[in-house]
Amino acid sequence: MRKESDMKFLQPDNENAKVWRYMDISKFIWLISNNKLYFPRSDLLEDKLT
Repeated sequence: MRKESDMKFLQPDNENAKVWRYMDISKFIWLISNNKLYFPRSDLLEDKLT
C-alpha cells in the first residue's frame, strides 16, 4: 500500500499500465547498432525541479 506522500505524480488508473518513453531516431539507431544502452551522466542533466 502506498502512502499519500509517495504519490507526487499522477497515478494511472491501471497499476499494470506500461510506461512509454520516446527517444529520437539517432539514439535509437545507435542503441540497435551497438547493442548497448546509453545512460547520460546524471550530474549533467538539468534539474527542472529546483
